[in-house]
Amino acid sequence: MQERRTIVRRQADRSLLSRVQQLEEFSQGADTKERRHLRRQAIRHNCSLKVSLKIRHSMHAEDIWSVDEHPIKGKLYDLSYDGALILTANMLEIGQELNLAITLRTHGDIRAIAVVRWNRAVEHAKGFAAGVQITQIQESDSRRLRAFLNDMEKSIGL
Repeated sequence: MQERRTIVRRQADRSLLSRVQQLEEFSQGADTKERRHLRRQAIRHNCSLKVSLKIRHSMHAEDIWSVDEHPIKGKLYDLSYDGALILTANMLEIGQELNLAITLRTHGDIRAIAVVRWNRAVEHAKGFAAGVQITQIQESDSRRLRAFLNDMEKSIGL
């Protein structure tokens, strides 16, 4: 019985050592797209979000178009330098342009324009997830976003 425990512990130690070595190699590697994706999956950001749909319409039979904003409720579940995962009650169309106002926990508010790149129903949340790509952001907001994400990465989102 004691031998079996020793064998099991040694195997667990080998597995743990292997995992630690993989993580060390991973952390020393280049900042690849895969690495950023894995890191983004691990760190969830505590930020508030205001989403506005941009709706274009024409008045009467004229060829003059206007743009209105329609606010919708949304939650931010993931944030990166170039995009985010948001959850809304309504399905957002792929290609839909959105105005985002994100309140970062420690770095103030940022505003950006984003485009919906994918969407899917999320049954357990009774809503719809959408992946959005940030297409326009002011340089000052971009610097604050990068600083916030760097701080979050250092503290692992705590």
